[in-house]
Amino acid sequence: MFSLHNIGTFIQIISSFVAYLLTVSPVGYFKAWVASVCGDDTAKEEGFMTLDPLVHCDMIGLIALLFLGIGWGANIPVSLHALHDPYRKLKIAAALFAPTMMHILLTCLAAIIWYITFASSTFTQTDSPPLMLVLARILLAFILLNSFLAVMTFFINGITVIALFASERYATIAQHAYYIILLGPLALLIILELLGIHVLGYMHTAVLYVTFVIGKAIAALFGIH
Repeated sequence: MFSLHNIGTFIQIISSFVAYLLTVSPVGYFKAWVASVCGDDTAKEEGFMTLDPLVHCDMIGLIALLFLGIGWGANIPVSLHALHDPYRKLKIAAALFAPTMMHILLTCLAAIIWYITFASSTFTQTDSPPLMLVLARILLAFILLNSFLAVMTFFINGITVIALFASERYATIAQHAYYIILLGPLALLIILELLGIHVLGYMHTAVLYVTFVIGKAIAALFGIH
């Protein structure tokens, strides 16, 4: 017997899965493309410069999506040794922060679509066709996934970039500096989480708020309130 709860859970899983597929493809492709433009063709040679979602799916990310509601795509390799001067540090930052930039862009675009399509007075949950309700669920799942991954990739890659630059600057302690700078903030984050200070949660909320403000402002330009 199917209950309303089971149907709702099934729709939520399908919505999250569709949102996942629509996310990992452009994000993976964009990171591979940025790395290639900066001089590193590693991801391109390994076949990641494609929009095929099967290439960008990650098994652990899919399992996390199923049980936690949040998943991530395959790791796009970047060979930092292939990035040379001029502007080597800028190229490294661009390649590593490419996923964050794409997640933010996708979140903003989805928020704009949400306000234009579903936040208008003509859309109601009781009178709208079932397909529109499913599309609304997918769009919300898409916004939540991308905004969360924007925060996560910014935090992780930010620490990575700082650690890399610090280890290069202080060559005498390069062997240790990278791991100290990389693991230090992560350890601090875990301690804060255990103390009930949800730093990532606050960042996620801030990203969502700013995203919907932007979406609402742009939708207002179309005369939609």
